[in-house]
Amino acid sequence: MARVLSCLILVLVLPAAAAAPDGADRDHDGIPDAAELADPVERDAFRKWLCALALRQAEGGLPAAGTFRAARDCADLLDIAFREALKRHDQAWRDKAGWTGPGPGRDVWKGYPRPVVGTDIFRVGPDAFGPYATAEVLRELNARRTAQSIDRTAVEDGDVLFFQHPWQVLPDHGMLVCGGLAVYHTGPTGNRPGRVKAVTLERLLQHPDPRWRPLASNPYFLGVYRWHIVD
Repeated sequence: MARVLSCLILVLVLPAAAAAPDGADRDHDGIPDAAELADPVERDAFRKWLCALALRQAEGGLPAAGTFRAARDCADLLDIAFREALKRHDQAWRDKAGWTGPGPGRDVWKGYPRPVVGTDIFRVGPDAFGPYATAEVLRELNARRTAQSIDRTAVEDGDVLFFQHPWQVLPDHGMLVCGGLAVYHTGPTGNRPGRVKAVTLERLLQHPDPRWRPLASNPYFLGVYRWHIVD
């Protein structure tokens, strides 16, 4: 009887010991697994909304109503589009965002706040998360480099092209890939706030200033990066 009971205890205890905690990070990218989008359908929904939001900004932006506002620089554009893409785009959200017309598709299921991290969706340091992040922090802690140059087989919607121009006040720049376009914020200049623009990847490859070309031969191009949340 004692032997039978000991076997039963093992059967009951082992599954509990094998269960992963909510903050588990099996791929060691610094983002809890539960906060990532493991389902391909969820990833697709996130990418579509991410690009739709960025492109809407490039078309003239959305009213600065509710929690949604116009981007102030490239990191701000990425932060806003990332966060708003995860939200439920119901009528209340549309009224606040000033969104008119249809959306790009379904929403991310239980997208925002995220499991484990809540509304602090960006990793900003070791075991630290926050609601916003700079372009440098987005690149270093929230994404990984997938290619050193633009390659049609390697670049997906929602990927980011990162550049670094050390001589500028804001040296790190990110451009969101959406279809055949790169969507970016020009950044503030003097008293001008700058704006969101979109340029074709083909045109970007032939930019008159070679420091803006997304090529491995350009020392100021850091590469193509993919968000950990969809990677």
